Amino acid sequence: MRINNRNNCFRNSLFVKTGIIAMVFISLTLSQCQVPYENDNLDANAKIPVVNGVLSTLNGLQSFDLYYAMPYNNNRMKRIAGAQVFLNTDTQESYQLLELTPGRYSIDKNLVLLNYGTGYFVEVRMPDGTLLKSEPMILNDTIGIDKVFYDFNQQVTIVEDLNGNFNKVTEQGIFIYLKMNPPKRENVYYRAMSDYYVHSQDWVHREGGFQIDCTFYQLNYKITYDTLYDVLEGVSNTNFPNIGNVSDKWENSAADLTVNTIFLPADPECRNFSQYTSNTFIEWIFPVDLITTSAETYNYYSKAKEQLNPSDRIFDPIPQQLYGNMYSETEPNSAVLGLFDVVSVSRRYYAVYVEESFGYRSYQGRFYNDTVIKGGWYPKRFYVDTTFVDTVFPENQVFNY
Repeated sequence: MRINNRNNCFRNSLFVKTGIIAMVFISLTLSQCQVPYENDNLDANAKIPVVNGVLSTLNGLQSFDLYYAMPYNNNRMKRIAGAQVFLNTDTQESYQLLELTPGRYSIDKNLVLLNYGTGYFVEVRMPDGTLLKSEPMILNDTIGIDKVFYDFNQQVTIVEDLNGNFNKVTEQGIFIYLKMNPPKRENVYYRAMSDYYVHSQDWVHREGGFQIDCTFYQLNYKITYDTLYDVLEGVSNTNFPNIGNVSDKWENSAADLTVNTIFLPADPECRNFSQYTSNTFIEWIFPVDLITTSAETYNYYSKAKEQLNPSDRIFDPIPQQLYGNMYSETEPNSAVLGLFDVVSVSRRYYAVYVEESFGYRSYQGRFYNDTVIKGGWYPKRFYVDTTFVDTVFPENQVFNY
């Protein structure tokens, strides 16, 4: 827009005068962009308590992190030890969490009675007596996953090189999709994501032996065996989860119910998959999660996504502090950060393995019915070598059998 305005000025007869006006306009615009950002609501030296926790129907151990955030200092996190943390329900039930490590409080899910439609909230008694609480969050039933599938395609990503320059790179790879079941109620909010395991195999070589002494000779037994081990290496997906909402009031097509959960580069020229594992690559195993959550959490993640990945914007948005559902009951005017979320999770395991034949590579997908992946080992190539050593005439040749 600025270039067009200036070009219009060039067409006028008063070239010098209008050119100066255009330059002043551009100068003022740039100076406005250079105004430093200041957040009057936050003190640079303030220690702001942060409570992050998720009550999930999937995990066996529910963990909550409690720490101070000092956003304008190098020491951005200081864990808060010695607090009392309680998980409460709107049906007057209360469960106290144990402090396993400083600032991390946990409770076994089997000790908590989880009911759909029940409201849960967390209560934190700080070491100085300050009482922090969260708004009640309702546990909603999961939407459920209809199926999981993959697609081999291209994606354009922004990659930073060694010199700090950012370049567009087109990568081929594996897209993992889930198709959710049609919603059975209005305004269902979800997050969809997937971590992955690298399933590989590694041969371990071992040797052992024993000897038998006879009257005139000695038998040495050498045992050589190789064991093939299955190796599972877990990797967390650090990309922002895919968020959205659906409703039974809408006409949801198959595309509306299909969500991409993760992308993994799989360049055909990478023959040994050394970027994923140092062992012999077998397959990827994806735990695909469809997380049903609340409108409050959806709005929280939407604001975070707008900060990290703004759409249709030339400049980055002005940073804003994200506030969750935590507040201080004893000091209402004090800032409290963090989010307590209550979610129900539907998980499916899906695997993509590689077939190579006559120099060509293809990918095959298969569905895991089990929710537990077990590694194992397979003994193969077991050898026993017998060495005959003549103890009377040791200079004679040694025979192997």
